[in-house]
Amino acid sequence: MSKIKTVAILGASANHERYAYKAIKLLAEYGHHVVLINPNINEIENQKCYATLEEVQENVVQNNTGYKNFFAIDTITIYLRPELSTTLFSAIKSIHPKRVIFNPGAENEELERALLQEGIEVINGCTLVLLKTDQF
Repeated sequence: MSKIKTVAILGASANHERYAYKAIKLLAEYGHHVVLINPNINEIENQKCYATLEEVQENVVQNNTGYKNFFAIDTITIYLRPELSTTLFSAIKSIHPKRVIFNPGAENEELERALLQEGIEVINGCTLVLLKTDQF
């Protein structure tokens, strides 16, 4: 297992059958800090769910009390259809993640190209598989 990372889940879900929900559980099981993002949900498993990446950034600014690094997002894992994620380039870029994972069904060539041009690593793969095969 790699070092602990802070992972933002775009398209976090409270539905236990969805892979985005399974990712929340497995990332936590592997010791990673998870930041949940979904504008339609306030809380999942007693954890705050942010409406947007911008809201996560605002929280960091407002709570600049030594926990800023706690919210430094290493990885963004996406569980959104391409038509929803395309508009998120500026928000993702402003977060400065080391990498972005496009889970199956979330692949977005346009967004991928833009992120690569910014020097952000892009992976098309399943977060669950990456975790379970020690490739995360």
